[in-house]
Amino acid sequence: MPLLAFTNADRPEGIGSGVLLSVPPHFFLLTAAHVIEGDHRALFMGKDGQLVPLSKRCLLWPKPTGDHKGADIAVRGLEPLEFTPFGRDRFLTLRDTLPGSAGTRGGDLLILGHPKNKVKVSRTSSLVEHPLFAYCAPTVTDAELSDIGYDSDMHLGMAFRQKDSIRNGQRTTAPVPEGLSGAPLFGFNSLRSDSESDPLVGIATTWRKATPECIIGTDIGIALALIYDAFPECDEAFAVDGRSAAASNDS
Repeated sequence: MPLLAFTNADRPEGIGSGVLLSVPPHFFLLTAAHVIEGDHRALFMGKDGQLVPLSKRCLLWPKPTGDHKGADIAVRGLEPLEFTPFGRDRFLTLRDTLPGSAGTRGGDLLILGHPKNKVKVSRTSSLVEHPLFAYCAPTVTDAELSDIGYDSDMHLGMAFRQKDSIRNGQRTTAPVPEGLSGAPLFGFNSLRSDSESDPLVGIATTWRKATPECIIGTDIGIALALIYDAFPECDEAFAVDGRSAAASNDS
């Protein structure tokens, strides 16, 4: 899901990515906190290149103190007029999440996001129709995360070698990942059956250019903990999906 804000020239500009999550009775947008901090008017794209304005409702991110200090993640509650254009099938559910990044260490991660559109166009619909970018790579080890200053209990990472990518069997250069902050990270397993989905395990936050070149993400369990703590009316949904509820309480 591309996120946009209007520039001084009154043109929408991509500022990041996000993912939609349904936790009955509410609907949420998850992204990186730094994407929607500040006083700009964030927007996300609806169908057919239309812009759907985001309200200031129920904006949550970790407090500057406590267990989740430094976690770059934000949860925004959505009003009916904001989520209706997308249809319920565009929203992931608790069953599509896997907190604690269990099962991803030593495996692969898949990122789906919208790099900034560098094409100079005039039509608003062209400005907001950012191409979807997908990149799959091995995870960064806990030791590597620790060496570069990230707590592996809150973060996960995937290798990202921009100039050493493969497309259609040919070596190529991947797009500059500007605009991928807030994009969903999925635990990828090529051995899963067609009926199984790759779980949402994190939200991308940082592109690290230095060695090891990688994309860092915040564990999805922190977003679930924010929702669990702030919305008591979601307790039943967490109770039905006991795995996610337990992970949220532990995080």
